[in-house]
Amino acid sequence: LEERFAKLTQGEAFTIGETGFGSGLNFLATVQLWQEKAITDAKLHYISIEKYPLQPKDLAKILSYFPELEAVSN
Repeated sequence: LEERFAKLTQGEAFTIGETGFGSGLNFLATVQLWQEKAITDAKLHYISIEKYPLQPKDLAKILSYFPELEAVSN
């Protein structure tokens, strides 16, 4: 993804489809990488589904183990 994000041109969109959102770690890591590598005018479309969503308190507990993602999780 790092290389593909870096190659995007102005106004170009990149779409990711995911089944099983879970705790959202894939999403947060993707957003973090997007912010680092993609140009400002590119667009990210992230589509995900989850059959059994986690409760906010459970998400907060899981995310507490990944302080490097705090900037994109708040």
